[in-house]
Amino acid sequence: MYITCELKMNPTEDEQKLRKLMAQIVVGDPTLDKRFDGEYLVILTNNRLDIMGFFELIREQRLLDTVRTQMFKNMEYGSMTSLYFNKQALHMGRLSIVDFEDNPPLGAVLLQFVSEEGEKLEEFIDWLAPQTYKGKELTEEEWKEVKRREALIREKKKKEELKRQRESQQFE
Repeated sequence: MYITCELKMNPTEDEQKLRKLMAQIVVGDPTLDKRFDGEYLVILTNNRLDIMGFFELIREQRLLDTVRTQMFKNMEYGSMTSLYFNKQALHMGRLSIVDFEDNPPLGAVLLQFVSEEGEKLEEFIDWLAPQTYKGKELTEEEWKEVKRREALIREKKKKEELKRQRESQQFE
């Protein structure tokens, strides 16, 4: 998995503070990338261990479902997905996911994942932000059991509703 974390440096921002900000998400030494629209700090890695801080942060802040949903929503070509975080919220130690178009005042921090050949992005997402049920992480087998139980409950409710309808028709 190729992992990219980048943010645009505003002229009034301190580079060292921005480096610490990025370290909350990805471990690495950011490089300075000068582009036509400004200067960016960029971290590139292909080691999952480098995002363990992010891995833990989304669990601490109970954002698994949000991160998972956003990663699937932003998936492109089945091999790439992106997340954008409000830079200002990250300064406060909070992850706040934004859409690219939202354009937060200080800008956004981009976290992008691109799967390598033969690697499935969906499997990576399952590892990073697994499905949850009532806030609890589930294995695939546990998830199947939850779906089975919910289907039984829906079927029972449907039968009860049909029974009530029949009873009410008898009294009409």
